[in-house]
Amino acid sequence: MTGPERGSRLQRFVTVVRWPPPAETDVLFRSRATGAAYLAGWGFTVTHLVFWLLIALGVLHGQGWTITASLVAGTATLIFIVLIISTHRRAGRESRRLHREVLGAWWMGPWDPVGRQVWLPVRFGAAWRSVRSKS
Repeated sequence: MTGPERGSRLQRFVTVVRWPPPAETDVLFRSRATGAAYLAGWGFTVTHLVFWLLIALGVLHGQGWTITASLVAGTATLIFIVLIISTHRRAGRESRRLHREVLGAWWMGPWDPVGRQVWLPVRFGAAWRSVRSKS
C-alpha cells in the first residue's frame, strides 16, 4: 500500500466516523456534578484498561482482579449512560421507558449526537472548567 492510498483510506474513515469537534461551550456540563461524573467515568475507563493490561501481562493474578476490572468497567459504562439519558431529557427529547433509553444510549454509542460527546474522550477541558467554576 502506497502513501496516498493509505491517506485516502484514513480520510474516508474519519469522514465516516465524524468525530465531534472540541467543545466550545459547556452544553453537557450544566452543573459541577455532571462535569465530575464525566471525569469520573473516564477515570474508571482508564483504570479498567490499566487493570486489563496488567492482567494480560501476568502482573496481576487471580479471579479477584478480573472481577475488579469488570466492575470498574461496568461503573464507567453506567456513568456514561446516565449522562447521556439526563442530557437527552434536559434537551427536551421525548422520554421513553427507562430500559429503552438505556439500551438506546448503549447501542448507539458515539453515533448518537449526545453520545458522541460522552463516549469519545473529547470533552475533558469543558468538564474540568465545569467542575472548577460552577457552584
